[in-house]
Formats: sequence, C-alpha cells, structure tokens
Amino acid sequence: MNNTGVLTDSRIVANLAYGYHNYTFGEGNANEPLRNDTRELANYAGAGAVYSTVADLAKLVQALHDNRLLRPQTTQRLLTQPQQPGFVDYARGRPTIGFYHNDRTFSRPVLERRGSIDGFNSLLLTTPDFTTAVIILCNTDTGDLEKIGDAVFNALQ
Repeated sequence: MNNTGVLTDSRIVANLAYGYHNYTFGEGNANEPLRNDTRELANYAGAGAVYSTVADLAKLVQALHDNRLLRPQTTQRLLTQPQQPGFVDYARGRPTIGFYHNDRTFSRPVLERRGSIDGFNSLLLTTPDFTTAVIILCNTDTGDLEKIGDAVFNALQ
C-alpha cells in the first residue's frame, strides 16, 4: 500500500486529490457552485487526514481475505463480529473494530466503512469473508455514495 498514509504539514503527497464541495449533504444544495476546500485536513487526524487509493484499499481487503494481516480467529472476533449490540442508523450497522456490520440493507450481511469530510467521500462495502467488495472514492460532496454503492453492491449479488 504505497499510496496510503496520513497527511502532515511537512510531507508533500504527489497527485493528492483536492476536495471540492457545495455541502450538498449539509446546508447547501446541488445547484450551488463547487468551492475549493480551505481547511487544513492534517488537523483532522484519522477523521480526515488519512488518504488512500482504490487500488490500495483493494489490497487491504485482499490481505484480510488471505489472512495476511490477522489470524482468521482475530479477524472474525474483531472485524466481522459487532462489538456492541446497538444498530447505529447513520452508519447503517453495529460497530466492529474498523467496520459497521450491516445485516439490514442487503440480502446478506455486509461490512461497511464510509467517510465524508470537506468534499471528500469514501465508501467500502465488503462481504464478511472479504470475497466481494465495492470501493468508491470521490473528491466532491455531490456524489451520493450510499445510493451509488448500494446499487453497485446489489448488482454484484
């Protein structure tokens, strides 16, 4: 995973995408023009300073599938099993360590991880055995990744 890391003020990341937003999912609307993001994302740590590519995230999912990161029983206990009984509506699942276990939206359970900050949107949906995954990264807030991701994932079933 050579194109994944955490932004810092002292490191230049080649080809790093820039976020553009009009707060389509917030107080703005889709008819407003897109604006450059002016915040320093490095200040957001794990909530916004982590960057990656679809290819690197696919490597992560493949490594989980192949048990190259964790033992199978550790993956089962931490990543695929909910750590809390309560369903979190905005995240569409019960939290695991790193994902949300969603057994309500699709015909089979799905692990979900989503993010959105200042024009950047991300989505990773995968089956608990990590054999099927949908990864979408977008650098505007105008794409409804929940709708798009669900449609793509359902098409794969």
